[in-house]
Order: sequence, then C-alpha cells, then structure tokens
Amino acid sequence: MTKKVAIICLSRGILGGCIESIYDMFDNSRYPDTVDLCTKYQLFPSLEEWKGKILLLESSEEKTPPALYKKMLIKLKETGIFSVISGIIVGKPMDEVYYDDYKQLLCEVVADSSLPIVYNVNIGHASPKCIIPFGVDALVDCEGQRISFLGGNDK
Repeated sequence: MTKKVAIICLSRGILGGCIESIYDMFDNSRYPDTVDLCTKYQLFPSLEEWKGKILLLESSEEKTPPALYKKMLIKLKETGIFSVISGIIVGKPMDEVYYDDYKQLLCEVVADSSLPIVYNVNIGHASPKCIIPFGVDALVDCEGQRISFLGGNDK
C-alpha cells in the first residue's frame, strides 16, 4: 500500500514574474545596458529577500524555445534562489506550447525533489488567468490544488 503525502508549502510571500523579463536582468540581448542597470540599482532581489518566498514563474506569449527556457532556468539557479525559496508556482504556457518540455526542464534544472512545484496554474500571459498578489503570505496545497492567501504584510 502506498502512503499519500500532501505537499503543502507555506511562504513569507510570493515573488517573481515573467521568466523572459526576469532573464533580461542577466542578459543584454534586448537592450545593451540591461545588466548594468539592473546590477547598479539592485533590481534582482538578494538571496535574503528570496528566503522563504514562493517563486512565481510564467512565460510570455513569445513561446520561448525549450533550449532558451532551460538557459533562463539555469541562470535563475546560478543566483542561488532555488536553495532558499519554499516552493515554485508556474503559470500555464501560452497555448500550452512546450507544456511538457518546460515541465521536464524545470524539474531537471531545479533538481530538488523536496522543493514543491505547482505547474500549469492559470496565471500570466495564457488564458484563462487569475491574479496572484505579491508579498502576501500564502499556503499552497499541491494535493488539494489550492492556493490560499493569508492576508497582507501590514507588519
């Protein structure tokens, strides 16, 4: 008999966004001064700011090819955030293009079976979509497929 284990993750807030836009902070492909500006103004949060957060990732309507998506994930891994966050919420890919590829690459690059990942959430560029509040404590119940928000950060 197999024992079912509910994967629940509690966070000190949700932080993230469009993976292509986040990657732009580390790559000068679109604009030649992006990396310098992001570094100068410390636009990418520090590891301390990521600690205990749930990383929210969603992909754009550009339908990024899997090889580039993997490169983006590797860049995120190099920042060290996968070792300090409490989970990952991933939005449904646009038109479900590269659905299986993105899912496989995410698991491969994160390479941490203890880090909860909720995939194919209706957020971001794809439809239907909902709004996920940033900075609000959240409880993610993977088995129950439910994300609960626990109030604002009025501390």
